[in-house]
Amino acid sequence: MTYIFISVLIFFFSKVTKKRDSVFLFFCFSVFLFFFAVFRYGQGTDYFTYKFIYNRYAIEFDSFKFYFQGVEPGYSLLNIVFNKLHLSFETFVGVLSGVNLVVLFSVIKKNSSNLLFSLLIFFLNYYVPYLTNQWRQAFAMILALAILCSYINDGKKVSFIAKVVLVGFTFHFSILALLLVPLFDKLFSEKFIFSPIKPFIFCIFCFAFSFGSFLVLPVVFNVLHLQIVSKLISYAKSSGFSVLSVALRLLFGVLIAALSRKAVKESGDVVIKKIYRIYFYGLFLYLVLSQIAIFSRFSDYYTFMEVLLVPNIIYRKNLQKKKSRNVLKIAVLALYFVLFFKDLTDATYQGGYQNHGALHYPYVTIFNKDSIYEYREVPKIW
Repeated sequence: MTYIFISVLIFFFSKVTKKRDSVFLFFCFSVFLFFFAVFRYGQGTDYFTYKFIYNRYAIEFDSFKFYFQGVEPGYSLLNIVFNKLHLSFETFVGVLSGVNLVVLFSVIKKNSSNLLFSLLIFFLNYYVPYLTNQWRQAFAMILALAILCSYINDGKKVSFIAKVVLVGFTFHFSILALLLVPLFDKLFSEKFIFSPIKPFIFCIFCFAFSFGSFLVLPVVFNVLHLQIVSKLISYAKSSGFSVLSVALRLLFGVLIAALSRKAVKESGDVVIKKIYRIYFYGLFLYLVLSQIAIFSRFSDYYTFMEVLLVPNIIYRKNLQKKKSRNVLKIAVLALYFVLFFKDLTDATYQGGYQNHGALHYPYVTIFNKDSIYEYREVPKIW
């Protein structure tokens, strides 16, 4: 219930558009979410797995056995540094969460036309599934947003590539998917992206290619007596394919294009145009990889741009007609809240909570962490 109350509160105050008041409210909610994330305990499917990894590093480092525990080298080093300073896992999570959220707030402050609406999108669509569940990737996504905004403004490819690689080796290798941005810029012209039909014909092609590949390739590899490759493909596909997820992604892309394509194209705003293009690169990539749920997360670094894109489309002056702006706002909020309730419900199942449903996902802090045992199953090893 805590999460729902916060989301409604942010939504209510996002209607405040007077600059001085909105900046003040953004500061207040940013501070609140900062401590909300820093002081959390036990939320997320892999929270205790990461805690085990962190505690294991202390043992391995003391015995001079250094290895990466299946995570990125930079993340491994951070574990070791915090362990060497005799800091708890809760402190480790809190510091990393806090630093990354400060980066996010800074990027929103510089690039959004409605600060609280950007914050609302982040909280509804990314806080629970990423910052609490896949938090290494969440850190990488937040830093990716900052890197992309910098690249959009200065166009320095070498600097962009270096930053992406650094974050990839620190938090999550999946961010390396962003290295395709310069290539996509070459492949997809502005004229193509802002065409009313071509991007969606290409979307259908991407999905058909993905779907067809996983039907044909296993057969081909079996004929060539490469059964092990065929089995790997079948196993990869079994990791999950959601018709609902694909449908919602396409629906959201159609909404954005239908209600803002022309306005963005004619705006003359280079930054908004570039953000719009990167978002659609992500949609193409998602559809190509949609047959493998775990691979589709590569597209998240692109579609995360919606945190800036949607508020700028809706609230930037002279960019949108009032009627289109209201339709888009109602539609995206409806989608976001549906996904938000779904994410909360999924979290109660995936985390082994005793009670399931969006209303039963509790917020536990480091100050009452023993109460986590009242809500979810925690293996004795923890």
